[in-house]
Amino acid sequence: MNTSRIPAAPADITTLSKRNGGTFPINRVYEIIDGRQEIKAHGPREMPIWGLDYQARAIADAGDVPYDAETFVRGRNLALTGYLCRLQVK
Repeated sequence: MNTSRIPAAPADITTLSKRNGGTFPINRVYEIIDGRQEIKAHGPREMPIWGLDYQARAIADAGDVPYDAETFVRGRNLALTGYLCRLQVK
């Protein structure tokens, strides 16, 4: 069992727009969710890389059907980004 503590409180994801001058940072949030591009400020990759996870699921679910896994990944990332946008405090 890992008993280490989080060194800092997690960011409040409902205030992303507020902390970005009133505009939801859609591109930045999308890139963070996707996770396939390393973000040095985030340190080690303890969290899942959702882009790779979504891609593996798309390939597994497609079977023999011709399928563009990257389109599936973009759709999932955009859906999650949209959800986070709707969580923003007014």
